[in-house]
Amino acid sequence: MQRSIFNLSQMKKLEQEQFLPLTLDQAWQILCNSKNLNEVTPDNMVFEIISGLSDTMYEGMLINYRLKPMLNIPINWCSEITHIKEKDYFVDEQRRGPYKMWHHETSF
Repeated sequence: MQRSIFNLSQMKKLEQEQFLPLTLDQAWQILCNSKNLNEVTPDNMVFEIISGLSDTMYEGMLINYRLKPMLNIPINWCSEITHIKEKDYFVDEQRRGPYKMWHHETSF
């Protein structure tokens, strides 16, 4: 299971659950490999990783990417992996991007 929490503002958040037909080990290997970010991002977002490709995720890791979520307008974004508990959860937070604040937690 993957659970995502998106803070849209200080007062609002979006929660989503997704059940994947994978073992915990398989899900962790796929979702904690930044090389797979493009594969798990919807095609309509036109997602491109600029830097931060790695087979394994670690606290302090910076990932820079460009996406085009609306009207094909590019947005540059930088996320930092701030917390990891192996096979339990990881947190990424926006360091540069379109939101005032972005805190995203993926739980397994």
